Order: sequence, then C-alpha cells, then structure tokens
Amino acid sequence: MLLPDRSDRRPVYPAITELPPPARDLSEPVAPGWRQAGQNAERTSFGRPEKASPVPALLLSLVCFLVAASVGFRQWQALELGGFDLGIFDQAMRGYADFSLPVSSVKNYHHEFPPGFSLLGDHFSPVLMLAAPVYWIWDDPRMLLLVQAGCFSLGVPLVRGIAARVLARSGAAHNERLINTFAFSYAVGWPLVTASRGDSMRWPSPFR
Repeated sequence: MLLPDRSDRRPVYPAITELPPPARDLSEPVAPGWRQAGQNAERTSFGRPEKASPVPALLLSLVCFLVAASVGFRQWQALELGGFDLGIFDQAMRGYADFSLPVSSVKNYHHEFPPGFSLLGDHFSPVLMLAAPVYWIWDDPRMLLLVQAGCFSLGVPLVRGIAARVLARSGAAHNERLINTFAFSYAVGWPLVTASRGDSMRWPSPFR
C-alpha cells in the first residue's frame, strides 16, 4: 500500500496585519512618580514595613529600663537578693574587670568546687566579659541590675520590628498603635518583670 506524499505540505499561519498598541508610548519620558510607585509596589509585595518614627521605640525602651531597674533595686533595698545569682555574677564581673579569671567563692562553696575554681569550668557567659568595663565606673552589684535592665530594654525595638513586619506580610494596614501595644506588652509584661529579679535562675537572664 502506497502512502500519500506529504512532503509538500507547509504549516499555514494567519497573516498578521497589525501589532497591538504598546501600553505606554516609549518615546515619552518617564513620569517622576512612576518609578517610585513601582518601588513602593515591590516593597509591599515583599512585606517590608513602612518606616516609622524612632520616638515610640525610644520611649518604650526607657519605660522597660525603668521598670526592670526598679524591680531589681526594690529587691536590693528589701534585702531579698542573695548569692544566687547576683553574688556569683558580681564576683565574676570583678574578676573580668581586674583582667583575671572569674572566680566565685559562693559558687565554689555551694557546689563543693576546689578553692580558686574558675567559673569558666562551669559555663561561659560572654555578656559578663563584655559588660566588665562598667565596673570601672561603679564597682557595685547594683551595676549588674542596671546592665540587666539595659539588656532587656534593647529588646523593645526588636519586638516592634517583628510586629511591623508580620503586619506587613499579612497584608494588613500599618497600625502604629497595635505595634506599640505589642512592644509595651513586652516592656512591662509579667515574664520580663519576673526576670528582672536577681535571685532566681529559673527565669531567662542576660547574665547566663
């Protein structure tokens, strides 16, 4: 059986009579706000928060610092602070400030370590070493309470930034009041107020 010869067949395409008009005349200059609008749209698509004034973050950080410092100083005045944890960290800070090993007689006695045993053999706290120069200004255990309050206050801008980014990614409108509410809840919340105490290791502390 002979098959028909199809070699002479060619695909037939419809003739294109005219091209669709461009969406914008390329000969015209770009409007000043057109490129900026595109950049704004790109930022919105990636969920980047809008830039806000740093004043609320500074005020809330100050509130957090005052609350945390007040809790610690109140316990100091009421003689409710002991060797754990304030006494151990005070002796460690004195060692770092004197460019020597952090030795704590309180820790050694409680855990029956040999005399002169360094706290580096128990666990290493980089923040104690970094904060040691503050003892050159005021050689007092209450300086630790101030450093702890300062570390807690540094978390306020972080919480505000996370809240703003989450709202932006969810597509919700930028709500400065809601963002500040989240930051205020962190600054004066019960977990952070309890962590401001210097006598318990059951709560998170920057000195660990």
